Amino acid sequence: MDFTTYIDAFNSGDYVNLVDQWFTEDVVWEDGGQTVTGRDEWLNLFHFLRNGIREIFRPITGFDGPSGHFREIDMDFHALKSRPDFPFGPLAPGDMMTVKFFIIYECEGNRIRRLKAATWPVNYGTSKLPRLGAHVTQRAAFQAFQAALAHEHGANARQYLAAQLQMGSTGGTRSSSHEDAIGSLREAGVATATLKDARDDELLLDAGGRLMRLGLQNGLISQFELV
Repeated sequence: MDFTTYIDAFNSGDYVNLVDQWFTEDVVWEDGGQTVTGRDEWLNLFHFLRNGIREIFRPITGFDGPSGHFREIDMDFHALKSRPDFPFGPLAPGDMMTVKFFIIYECEGNRIRRLKAATWPVNYGTSKLPRLGAHVTQRAAFQAFQAALAHEHGANARQYLAAQLQMGSTGGTRSSSHEDAIGSLREAGVATATLKDARDDELLLDAGGRLMRLGLQNGLISQFELV
């Protein structure tokens, strides 16, 4: 089993295709609190966990054997909508939490037939990346930021803004408070724009043919301009 390809499939967000391609019909998940058996139940669990959530798999360490794999994983959960019922704790649009998983994957050919998992408390012992940038979890974080803007969760949107923020377009910028900046970003259509390119120092957006740039400083938005 090509575990790197599996991670890419997991992080794509297409959990229907993930379950179909990577798990046996009689797959079993065990985590000490519940047992899930078969693809249908496994798909239902994915549907529940990923309802309004972008889940990103970040492998930390691991070992591969002839019939299985072990991975330590920092799993990032980015909220795109309100999830007061989320198993690891309530989430609002724009929220993020990381949970460390330890999972043994038992394989049958190129498919997974059994998973045995253990977790640590939320955000305990986990690694962190800057909030926004080029990594797949930072791209997912931008979706959560958009959700915070769209749902007018101003407090959550502020988590993504640098202390000093410059707003404007080519030819001139102005300093702006977080409250004013959030209103301007929402009015400009950032909440519904398409992310065209992501780098560690900037995000390039397309809002119906209008290009916008979000400059980043340590993973936080420090500048907004039309380009």
